[in-house]
Amino acid sequence: MKVFMSGNYIIRSNGTRDTYVSIYKNNFNPFNSSENLLIENDGSISFHYFKRDVFLQVDTTYLIVVTTYYPNQIAKFSITVSNSSRVILKYLKNPINIQLNYPIKLTSQSPTFDRDSQKADFYYEVFQFNIITNGSYILWSESQMGTFGYIYKDNFDPNQPLKNKLFEHSGMCNEEQFKLIVDLQPQVLRQRQLLRPHQRSPAQWHRSIFIG
Repeated sequence: MKVFMSGNYIIRSNGTRDTYVSIYKNNFNPFNSSENLLIENDGSISFHYFKRDVFLQVDTTYLIVVTTYYPNQIAKFSITVSNSSRVILKYLKNPINIQLNYPIKLTSQSPTFDRDSQKADFYYEVFQFNIITNGSYILWSESQMGTFGYIYKDNFDPNQPLKNKLFEHSGMCNEEQFKLIVDLQPQVLRQRQLLRPHQRSPAQWHRSIFIG
């Protein structure tokens, strides 16, 4: 939201569930929800409803972040701002800058290894990336199958799957797609993608890995 005239504005939200609304100045950092936070309100006073009178400055960008009060819920909601001729509202689908989209596939020619010490063969792929700037990063997959994701420091040895392992995620609570939110420093890292145990067929599986 960009403001063209300083003054008091009334910001309202109305939804099908209890909402949690936060307003940020200049920038919203999903890794640090208190950074640049101007106002927040969980809608507890008026169920499903948020209303605040806010002083906004000219030529300043504000971000209105709306989520549900309880996790893993979906809802419809609307946002209105008084004196709408003095502001521009723009919907941001994804505030995270995707820096890399890496499409891969697993086939019968892909390498396999014993991930869980149960003599199971899991197809996998490895790709290497270098961190240039300290910071928080998100790595996630989008696929038709369930995925596991691991991050290793320096190198990955399929004969020693615990060696150099930094992080892992099994896709739990994320529709069987791994998602890693991590703080990384400049160094060589390797990312590994795996099939779930019930999906070890030699058919080709396509998926993409994103880094933001």
